[in-house]
Amino acid sequence: MIDALAIAGLNERELDVFEKLLRKKEAVYKLRNPIAHWVLGHSDSYPELLIATDAKEYIRFDAKWRSVTNKMSAGEGTPSDLDEALLRLLNSSQAYDLEELNRISGQIADTAKLFVEFNFLLGVRIRDNDRKWHAEKFARLSQMLG
Repeated sequence: MIDALAIAGLNERELDVFEKLLRKKEAVYKLRNPIAHWVLGHSDSYPELLIATDAKEYIRFDAKWRSVTNKMSAGEGTPSDLDEALLRLLNSSQAYDLEELNRISGQIADTAKLFVEFNFLLGVRIRDNDRKWHAEKFARLSQMLG
């Protein structure tokens, strides 16, 4: 729906910038989503890291852990029965240090500023008829987006 509105209401240069903005947002959201939506934790072995784990994989691991510990309590099973589940859990996890978190936060903030500028320029276009100024600003914004 947004794409259809953009195509209908934006000129070619604006549409180009809008599409670049959407690609930038998608790239930033791929970095953001694990931090925002996954299970977060830490390790005493790596206190400087924030660890994000896919919630679905964490739930699978937790169920396996409960099953194995119940079996071990009954004298069956061994800790090695968790190896495969633990490996899947670790492979679905990401670790972030403060520098990485700050870098991602900066990219999110920079992308948000670009959307604000895009919105401002569209508002100016509607209210003002200075096409040269508007074209220059959109060219600069397009250049910033690559």
